[in-house]
Amino acid sequence: MSTPAESGAPAARANPPLVEPISQGSHPPAKLTDTGWIWWKQRPRRDFPAEPDPTFTLVGDALIQELTAKFSLDAEAIARIKTDIAHLEAELLRYFRETDHNAKKFQNGFRLYNWRLLMLATAATLVGSLQAISLSISPAMLLVLGALETIIALYTVYVVNARGRDASVEDWLKNRRMSEQLRREFFRYLMMLPPYNQDEKDFERKRKLSHRAAMIYADQIPDEPSILEGRAS
Repeated sequence: MSTPAESGAPAARANPPLVEPISQGSHPPAKLTDTGWIWWKQRPRRDFPAEPDPTFTLVGDALIQELTAKFSLDAEAIARIKTDIAHLEAELLRYFRETDHNAKKFQNGFRLYNWRLLMLATAATLVGSLQAISLSISPAMLLVLGALETIIALYTVYVVNARGRDASVEDWLKNRRMSEQLRREFFRYLMMLPPYNQDEKDFERKRKLSHRAAMIYADQIPDEPSILEGRAS
């Protein structure tokens, strides 16, 4: 039997490994997450943190050390990266932590809301099935099951009306868009990609970052740089 390469058919593409999102509010590590069940670590939680994590960062010391060893970075490059990260900490990361935390909070609330509705619908279906069975087996149980069905219905109404702003899809998507725009600016600045060109003076890059970060935090979309910007003609 011929192999895909011999027959001219394209080889099957392997799925890339799952990577945990770099975000706040995940569950602490557990045995399931160590075996690739990253989705389990991202499940909704009732004890979601009320405030952003002040120590959360996108590029920590461990990653800098890993990059230093992998690409043999010299002392000057490492010093520049740390200087840029210090400026990003003051001008961008405080905005990112807030919008990322808010996005995860609203996402968590929306998932909890849907999880509760799913459980209530399952319970109502189960009680309804028991009512149908008890009609022929134990008619006396109909009164108890009917009362239970009423309680489930009333609690469902309460859950729907008490949904609150913590389960707002609009706020979830708005804050996620803002945080992802800020994340993009973080790595653009760190890698000196347009609009932060390498031939610019340092104060010009910093001023541009501060302006764009403030615009994004104010829910305004800054102009997108051209892919040809900063290239030699």
